[in-house]
Formats: sequence, structure tokens, C-alpha cells
Amino acid sequence: MPEKYYEKSLRELRERKKIPAELKEEVKRQGKVRAAILKAVSSEAKTVLQIASEINEKPHTVLWFIAALRKYGQITENGKDGDYHKYVKKR
Repeated sequence: MPEKYYEKSLRELRERKKIPAELKEEVKRQGKVRAAILKAVSSEAKTVLQIASEINEKPHTVLWFIAALRKYGQITENGKDGDYHKYVKKR
């Protein structure tokens, strides 16, 4: 096949690889929220509501991150406060 065909194909692949700015911003925001949660539970165990109020985030968002952090072994449950589980960063 002619050389120009390959140049066109490579150019199309490069254009497809561009990541939308909105997606980049969302990934950055998620990283900041994850870091804030880990910082909040690094010194003492806290409930989802305590973490949410400390980092100024919605409780359902914090719960979503807590589930992921638990799944990947970065935090663990550490007792209860009434009906709410407390979470702490693994050392």
C-alpha cells in the first residue's frame, strides 16, 4: 500500500488518543478527594459522615471512595460509632 495510507492511519490514531479536558479534570479531582480521605483517616478512625464533613464532600461520594479504598487494601474498618463503621488508614 502507498506510504500516504500509513501516514493517514497514524494521524487518525494520534487524534483518537487525545483525552478530553473534562476527563482530565475529573481524574485530578478524584485524586484530590482520595488523598484527602486518606489524610483524614491517617491519624484516627472516623465514620463516613465525619470524613465528609472534614473534607467538605458529599457523604455518598465519600462512601464510594471508601468502598474502593477498602477493596484495594488502603483502609480498613476499625470499630463502630453507633450504627456507623469507622475507617482508618492501614499502616
